[in-house]
Amino acid sequence: MCYYKKAFTLVELMVVIVIIGILAALAIPRFMQATSKAKVTEFKPVLKQIFTLEDAFRTESPSSSYGALTAVGFMAPTNSARSYFNYNLTATVEATGTPGTLGVTAAPTWSATNSTLANASPNTNGRTIPTGNTTLAATDKACVDFIGAMYAPTVGLQNLVGGGISTAACP
Repeated sequence: MCYYKKAFTLVELMVVIVIIGILAALAIPRFMQATSKAKVTEFKPVLKQIFTLEDAFRTESPSSSYGALTAVGFMAPTNSARSYFNYNLTATVEATGTPGTLGVTAAPTWSATNSTLANASPNTNGRTIPTGNTTLAATDKACVDFIGAMYAPTVGLQNLVGGGISTAACP
C-alpha cells in the first residue's frame, strides 16, 4: 500500500507570502499617515479651549486684560509622553510680561502684527510627528487669533490636519 501525505507545495507557500507582503506594503504607510493625523489633531481643541478661557477671562476682568494660562484655568498637557504640542500665549499678548504671565491690559487691536492670541508648536522632545518623508519641526506653528480663527500655515501641518483651518500665516 502507498500512502500520500497531503501538503502545500513550495510554490503555493511562496504565493501566499508574496500576497501578504503586498498587503503589508499597502497597509503600513496608510496606518502611519492615520497615526500622524491623530497626533496633529491634538492642537485644534486645545487652541480652541485657550481661546475660550482667555475670552471669558478678559470679559470678566475689571481691566479687560488677558491672563496667564494658569490664571485663566488652562492646564497644559504636562506629560511629555502624551503631549505632541507645546502651547503658549503669543509675544504680543505677553508684551508686558514673561511667557505665560499676565500680558497687555486691553485687547490688542486687530492687525497683522498683534492679532494672534495663542500658538502651538510640535513637541520635538522625542515626540516627532512624521509627515511623509520628513517630520514636523518646532517652526511648524499653529495659532488661534483673537476672534477664534485657527491657522496652520506650514505645509506639514496643513497636509495632515485637513480642512477647517486657514493656510494663511499666523497673523
